[in-house]
Amino acid sequence: MALKNVFLHYVANSASYPALSDKDMIMFAHRSRLFDRLLNPVTFDKTLISTIFPSPSNPYKKASSGDRKELHRYEFVEMIVRLAQIKYRDTKACPTLHEAVETIIVNDLLKHNTQLNGLEWRHKNLYNAEVGEIFKKNTTALKKLYESHVNPKEKYMMIADAQQIVKKAGLNITP
Repeated sequence: MALKNVFLHYVANSASYPALSDKDMIMFAHRSRLFDRLLNPVTFDKTLISTIFPSPSNPYKKASSGDRKELHRYEFVEMIVRLAQIKYRDTKACPTLHEAVETIIVNDLLKHNTQLNGLEWRHKNLYNAEVGEIFKKNTTALKKLYESHVNPKEKYMMIADAQQIVKKAGLNITP
């Protein structure tokens, strides 16, 4: 669960939501302090490319254009396994891949990265009496906002979209 929360933290702040861009992954590697003499930025980039793009040995990945540089959740996990192999298994610091993956997660990823625990955040900041009162007070305005959404087929709305709709609708939503 903790590794998922690290992924959620990065993807929530990514311009390529719901995936992680190559820039997000480089920032992730720096914050995780993954780089050393064996795992340098060039090796990291090669690993990233081999994780993203299909190969004859991995027929499950669909062919994509050459400019795709983003990781989805399953590829994020694959990338961590590949990095554990390079950093800990190939150097014989860990005798098994399982131990290498556990080591990179505990010693590098969880230790140095912010985690986003969505459920805890929602209970602390969203599902409380104060927020309930704000919603109750602004129910009419919120319904008007929802109904003015231009594309109801969207599964989510970005904050910039919501801000633009509020401004366009001339709503006065107060805390």
